[in-house]
Amino acid sequence: MAEKRGFFSALIPSVSTFRKEEKKEEKKDRFIEDVQEAIGSKEGHEKIPYLVSLIKIEEDAENKKNLKKLLASTFNESPDVAYTLIYDSFSEGLEPIYFWVLDFMSTSPISFKVEKTKEDFTASVGSAFFGEIGGRATKMQEQAMKMLGTINTVIRSVINLIYDLKEFEIRLETYEKVRSEKPEEKEAAELGLKQLWMDQVDLKKGMGSINQMAQQLQFVTLRDAYMKAASLEEAEKMDLNDRVKRILLNKLQEYFKWKEISEKELRNRYEIEKAYLKSQIASLKLYAEWTKPYLIAAKKLEMNISNLSSANIVSVFNNMEIELELSGSKEIKLQSLVDDKDLPEEAKINDKYYQYIVAKFSFRSVPHSVQTPQGYQYRQGGKVTITFRSYGLSETELNEIKKGKEEETYQLIDEMVGTSLQSISDDLERFSAIEKDKKKKEEPYEAGPLSVIFSGFKDMLHPLKGVKLGNESYFDNVVKEKAREKAKGSAFVIYDVYKKAHDMMSF
Repeated sequence: MAEKRGFFSALIPSVSTFRKEEKKEEKKDRFIEDVQEAIGSKEGHEKIPYLVSLIKIEEDAENKKNLKKLLASTFNESPDVAYTLIYDSFSEGLEPIYFWVLDFMSTSPISFKVEKTKEDFTASVGSAFFGEIGGRATKMQEQAMKMLGTINTVIRSVINLIYDLKEFEIRLETYEKVRSEKPEEKEAAELGLKQLWMDQVDLKKGMGSINQMAQQLQFVTLRDAYMKAASLEEAEKMDLNDRVKRILLNKLQEYFKWKEISEKELRNRYEIEKAYLKSQIASLKLYAEWTKPYLIAAKKLEMNISNLSSANIVSVFNNMEIELELSGSKEIKLQSLVDDKDLPEEAKINDKYYQYIVAKFSFRSVPHSVQTPQGYQYRQGGKVTITFRSYGLSETELNEIKKGKEEETYQLIDEMVGTSLQSISDDLERFSAIEKDKKKKEEPYEAGPLSVIFSGFKDMLHPLKGVKLGNESYFDNVVKEKAREKAKGSAFVIYDVYKKAHDMMSF
């Protein structure tokens, strides 16, 4: 039986509404708990493809965001193999260590494609380095804020232009309907234009306007005759006295002339404002490109405040912590496995596979200032912990991991610049005079009676059951396993050769 509610009680959300919201939150929390429980029972190399598959099929934005966070933490905690070495020397610089690993990973025989994927630092507040970097960051932030002020001014101008163009579209639509082949539509549009002319043009004549003459001078039939007459010929045939007819013919002649000229002027102004909108959008994109380097520089100069409580950072000491991360990828060619007799010649795979190595550097450094002609420079010396982690990943998994890192790095920049551009891109395309090739939208799929029935059963099932791990065949699994094995070997080569090259004990 439906719940009966009064007028005032209807204004207040019912208890059931709050319960529904609570259930939604519980469902989201339970979803992540189920995922964590599911990946906890899997092998290390199965966790990443499982999470990537969930991200691909998940539709809820909040759940997808949480899954991406879980993927990032799982990626760091579930390598196929990890090698760690620690080097401590305050008298030697840390830069040679970083560049040795970078050069060795990117050159033969390893020949990985190397990228820097992380760069964080935290300096003690009492150090000279903190003051100098803080000053540079402030300059970048000030310049970025000036550019963002200019961007906001241009955005306000663009928004006003878009609203004007939408009003022009509404007005021009009326002119288009006047030439419609449908009598009802044509008559309604004509009456609308006549009313507009009376209210905005004729009204300026004061006592000589149609409304004033009908109200003040007792020309009661004038307004009805004006709204009824579709042409001068029709007005001539109306049963009116000569005085009213002369005024009516004069008013109609003025109206028809106004209708012709106003449409031309409106279309001209519409085209001019469209052209001006395009120039403003071009300016906005240019300012955004100019602003991004300052925002990126300010972001890179931003210290990781979460590490200020670290025992390695003491406020009165002249020290700092640095975290760097290098990632190297190298594709496993299917043909090379065929040549080595690991796979038959007819083998086919559904994705590309890579050996992927992450070298993480954790520096505990004491910055030494060095006087140069360009000013003071800082040379880092101290303790470094290097961890080499290896993975075998498909291209789909690799792209998802990289995308997560980029989103985390540039989220602030996209919010401040990219969102403004994205929000008006649809209107820009609609008002642009240049026709662009657009992809045809897919026909909406109409669910049949059987699919509706089965959708009910889907809701009853556990949300994580039956999730397929990518599009992997037997040959895909073989290639991925080879990628994992080769990545383990490459990680050990980097680790072992580094120790031998620096006279450390090796096996």
